Amino acid sequence: MSLFKFVQQYRPYFHRQLHLQSGIAARLVACSVILMLILVISSCNFPGTQQQAQQLDSRLKLFHVLSERIIMLDTQAEVDGTVQSTGHDRFPYDVTLTDKFYNDAGNVIGQAQGVAEDVLPGMMGSFVLIGQVDSEQYSRMVVTPISLRERRIEKNTPTPPVVP
Repeated sequence: MSLFKFVQQYRPYFHRQLHLQSGIAARLVACSVILMLILVISSCNFPGTQQQAQQLDSRLKLFHVLSERIIMLDTQAEVDGTVQSTGHDRFPYDVTLTDKFYNDAGNVIGQAQGVAEDVLPGMMGSFVLIGQVDSEQYSRMVVTPISLRERRIEKNTPTPPVVP
């Protein structure tokens, strides 16, 4: 049998197989695209999701910034200050603070972050925040406690429970 006759005889069979395979391939591609879209959407920070993440720990309300002072050099910023705990539990906390810098129009022009370590209830702790700022546009800053997570476990010091 010649090759030409063989192809003519089995042509419908090959046509069905190719059609079936292209249908499966199309379905696989479609499922892959849908899964990729789901991954991309789930990793996005929609308005409100970041705000919910920052409302993690109600104990943050017990920490108040008493003083802050900024030192700027070109685009580098260092903010020194103190934070006080008004809580009544027996644990010292490592308080992570963030500082946002604003211009006259109220736009954020930089930020800094740092930690006040082992702030006991009723006591003050000092902090140094390091970051970037456009010193030519700087108008004001707002220092905010954002986390109470321990940076390192210390011997002979009680560790506070982790709040999810």
